[in-house]
Amino acid sequence: MGNYFGLPKDLGPVDGGTGDVILNAEGEPAAYVVAEGDTTYAIAERFCFGTAAYLEEINSIRRNGAWAPMSDEDGTFVIFPGDTLNLDPYTIASVGDEQGVVYDHTPDFHIPPQR
Repeated sequence: MGNYFGLPKDLGPVDGGTGDVILNAEGEPAAYVVAEGDTTYAIAERFCFGTAAYLEEINSIRRNGAWAPMSDEDGTFVIFPGDTLNLDPYTIASVGDEQGVVYDHTPDFHIPPQR
């Protein structure tokens, strides 16, 4: 995993990353609500994740896992306005949805202890 279980840092809205941030009890970014026009690459950039793949990985348990080629971003996973993306590696199993649906996939990687 790219960020190696680091907590995200919010750099603030960027082109393609203008959604709402949900903070945890400590005031740290815990989740992100996708806005119209957002891209996984911009969201990953906004929260200082090395790659969009890391964002996909920490959300893979609770999402369908669909990938879609995009003209300028080949291989990005599909996001929809209103989706909740998990940002915290310690809540992988409890935060996130895809179009209001929560999937329950078994991870193929080690996850840290969950809160």
